[in-house]
Amino acid sequence: MNEELFPGRYAELNTQQRSAVDAIYGPVMVIAGPGTGKTEVLSMRIANLLQSDAQVQPNEILCLTYTDEATNAMRKRLLQIIGTAAHRVNIYTFHAFCNNVIQNNSSYFSIRSLQPITDLERTELLYSILEELPSGHPLRKLSGNIYYDAGRLNRLFELMKRENLMYEEITKAIDLYIQELPQRDGYTYKNNGKNWKKGDKRQDKLDEEIKKMTLTNAAAALFDVYESKMQELGRYDFTDMIVWVLDAFKKNSALLQSYQERYQFILVDEFQDTNGSQNELLHLLTSFWEDEPNIFVVGDDDQSIYEFQGARIHNIIDFYKRYKNTIQIIVLPQNYRSSQAILDKAMQAIQNNRQRLIYQLQDLRLDKNITAASLRFKDGNNAVKPVVTEYVNVLQEEADIVLQIEKLRSDGIALHDIAVLYAQHKQADNIMALMERKGIPYHVKKPVNILDLPLIQQIIGILRYMVEEQKQALSGEPVLFEAMHAPYFEIAPTDIALLSLYIQQNRQKDKGLGYWKLVLTNKLLIESLNLNSSKALIRLGKNMEEWQRVQVSLPLPMLIEKIVYESGIVNYLLNNKDRVWNMQVLNTFFEFVKDCHTRNARIKPAELLRMLDRMDDEKISLPAQKVVQNENGVHFYSTHGAKGNEFEYVFLIGCNKKYWENNKGSTSEFKLPDTLTNTEEDVEKTYKTEVARRLFFVALTRAKKFLQVSYAASDNEGKSLETSVFIDEICPREERFRYSLRQKKLSNILNGLWFL
Repeated sequence: MNEELFPGRYAELNTQQRSAVDAIYGPVMVIAGPGTGKTEVLSMRIANLLQSDAQVQPNEILCLTYTDEATNAMRKRLLQIIGTAAHRVNIYTFHAFCNNVIQNNSSYFSIRSLQPITDLERTELLYSILEELPSGHPLRKLSGNIYYDAGRLNRLFELMKRENLMYEEITKAIDLYIQELPQRDGYTYKNNGKNWKKGDKRQDKLDEEIKKMTLTNAAAALFDVYESKMQELGRYDFTDMIVWVLDAFKKNSALLQSYQERYQFILVDEFQDTNGSQNELLHLLTSFWEDEPNIFVVGDDDQSIYEFQGARIHNIIDFYKRYKNTIQIIVLPQNYRSSQAILDKAMQAIQNNRQRLIYQLQDLRLDKNITAASLRFKDGNNAVKPVVTEYVNVLQEEADIVLQIEKLRSDGIALHDIAVLYAQHKQADNIMALMERKGIPYHVKKPVNILDLPLIQQIIGILRYMVEEQKQALSGEPVLFEAMHAPYFEIAPTDIALLSLYIQQNRQKDKGLGYWKLVLTNKLLIESLNLNSSKALIRLGKNMEEWQRVQVSLPLPMLIEKIVYESGIVNYLLNNKDRVWNMQVLNTFFEFVKDCHTRNARIKPAELLRMLDRMDDEKISLPAQKVVQNENGVHFYSTHGAKGNEFEYVFLIGCNKKYWENNKGSTSEFKLPDTLTNTEEDVEKTYKTEVARRLFFVALTRAKKFLQVSYAASDNEGKSLETSVFIDEICPREERFRYSLRQKKLSNILNGLWFL
């Protein structure tokens, strides 16, 4: 440990941070708002444990984080403070910790033969469950799409694992919910009517709600069937790892005690986002010490953005109640990131949430008002008043954002200090296109379904042609004609047009050369026609013949590899300006094919195509992270992805209701009773808006100095767009800046872009 570094960093901590770092023993809950130094507090507390009189060893400390990025950040910070001893501190994500337990006790878990389940395998497994339902089952459908419930069954089962919900627990909550319904608002008449009296039951509404609960109960009852089929298939998913460890700890007291003895001090980052299973894992690890375990949790209820009907805040409340007699609660109120003006806007928004600790634990009289503590903003210095801007339409918003970024660059502002944030990735596509045209570098990561990309569609097209031809000779002509236009075949479009006329004429005369396949494999004919792409056409014909011949004998990965090299795809991609991304796409597809072959060594192109068609039908993606890597460029983040980052200049765009309050996910999920989470309010109407508001709060607090929040009054066709309620909460209409570019200037900026 760096004996000189620790005292200096310790001296820089504020009073509340020192209290947290000095809290060695017992349960401690630190409520750390944005920019209040939680990572420093966690790192310094670990360092303090190692140099304290408690004589703690690095391997006795367990620090659990929410993401791999947080794990890496914590390790780097610790290396600065304690040196190489940081490598002996156990820092894991919850999943990585459980995987470590399983791997170190493989004889107990006996899962070495299992493989992770793919999305497609899971879908087909769920299909089989629905197909086998007995007559009269609430989820059995006799007509229409009999697989309609597959998606929501999957989400229900995933939620049951994630939140550690047993079927019996769900059933009990449903029974209580139905029992309470007649006493709830909305289920009795409030006034006399023609056919009812005040206080009579509204039987239609009761029956509707009972029907929903019956469906949920029937769906949850299928969970054990789902688990059995997973085992029969020899598959597991990553959520299973936590479930398995929980089950092992509950059944094997010796195994649990070995980990309780091993980890004397436990720290948890982002505690507000721990789910039910993760929370149960913490409870088991600390249960040996009953009400005085050495557990240190850091979180902020206002930044809980992975919500489950109020359950997250109840995890925090339950933690407090469990250790109420011995717990230390420390609030970090000083923000070292943002100006006070920015923090005030953020607090104006979040104070509208009712699911907050200050309301749920009123006896503690928590003060969560955040104050700016950075010296650079002392007495209002360097502060810029946040701006809420209304644009005429979306195009105007996009164009002006780019103009402002251009101006900042010309003023000497480093582009990596600027961020554009948004609720959905598609909101930023046009801005990035415009920046590319203007030569402004940017940095972005976003998921892409590679199956939608032309490159992969073209490879699939070649396979589809081969399969069609194998089924029936000359039946794949339309597919072959489309495939010929791919750029890597280097065939001139005029040659394809001339050959099309030639084939058409021969087909009308009923001659043998009225088919593409026969023409392409006739070398003498191609050479005699004096075409510009004769060699390319001959090469394609030869390749197609060879690929079709070997498709039945070559293993599928070798066949795909042969196609991508002999077709010229690889050579074409390597000479393309987007070669890194395109090779990533190709590699992702090839890894998918290899994985399919590993699971079924006999797989052939026809079976692969069937799988790909099913994936398309079920909207199952084959994802790749598209990374435009310009560390010195403007950063683009979704509001979820922005958490944990900070920037001098932040543009939060597209703050319209359609992207925020209305973006609440599917309304066709199996409805869970609010008695399951002890949520006092009507969660269907409130909790999703509150989660969105927390996300909005997180986005605002990414800004250090400059913040612009913007929205468009209409779309590009002139249709009016509703403003997010969060805009109204942080800025009265009369204080908003209304911006309109002159049409001529707008046209000059956007000229030539594809989206015009």
